[in-house]
Amino acid sequence: MKYLNRKLSLVLTVLCACALAAVLSGCEAIGIGNTGDGIPQVGQAKVSTPAISEEGVLRVGVDAANAPFSTLVDGRIVGIDVDIAAALGDELGVKVKVVDVGTNPEEALEKGTVDVALGIDSTDTAATCWLSDPYLSTAVAIFATAGGGILPTAESKPVIEAQESSMSAWEITNQFGEESLKTAPDLKTVFDDLENGKTAYAAADAIIGSYVTHTSGGKAQIIGLMQKPGGYCIGVAAANDALKPIIADAVKALRNSGVIAVVESKWVGQAIDFDSIALTEAASKATTLASSTDKDAGKDADNNSSSSFSSIFTW
Repeated sequence: MKYLNRKLSLVLTVLCACALAAVLSGCEAIGIGNTGDGIPQVGQAKVSTPAISEEGVLRVGVDAANAPFSTLVDGRIVGIDVDIAAALGDELGVKVKVVDVGTNPEEALEKGTVDVALGIDSTDTAATCWLSDPYLSTAVAIFATAGGGILPTAESKPVIEAQESSMSAWEITNQFGEESLKTAPDLKTVFDDLENGKTAYAAADAIIGSYVTHTSGGKAQIIGLMQKPGGYCIGVAAANDALKPIIADAVKALRNSGVIAVVESKWVGQAIDFDSIALTEAASKATTLASSTDKDAGKDADNNSSSSFSSIFTW
């Protein structure tokens, strides 16, 4: 436990030193926010070629126009995913090269431009690459000012503000009706309106909304989730079977050690405990229905399995 505390303290010191407002030349020395070869590592590497293309270097794809996960500051990429990449490289004992792959990480994986890609939504049913378990949980959340928010119901006909043409706006319309939706051109306006009392509720991605609140010094807090939590995953090319278990183990190790919680706390103020947050009525019903469907599917699979064995063997 003492070793773990010392390790987390060291990680926190390193990460905080490389916050967005930090002196970026200091960050460059350890590779955070640097798109070149980063982070000189100590210890035995846990991954090598051909699982990765370049010996001793993990090439990590991010979207550099997706704050707070990755964004350009003075020509360098910084953000949550850059810090996760640094932690991943440390866990695997390799250097990290951060590559901007824009909004098409799967193409970069298929072409071999990167070894892994961060920030892929676990609910993306169109994803063709292999996805790890989420390294960071999230969901569309409802925010209210501290102490003033009771999770609304459809019957209460609330007015909830969200960024126009967003998933959050769609969820509001779907769960509460069009009359409940109030839109703004950007999230800053949404949360300014919430803080200034111009709206009682705001809806946004839990991580992004918490980041906006944290960096602006606001008092908004999550009072409910409009979806069962999913998360952001690490993608690996579908054909790269050697790398998949290595990344899966690394994500598990980073979560269990608390390193990811430290990164999350740095950028959004605290590690969000999604298990303790209530679901809206619609989200709760959808979760229950999905659970029942999964159970039924499991029974069907068991029955099909029994039938298959019966057709092969004579009992």
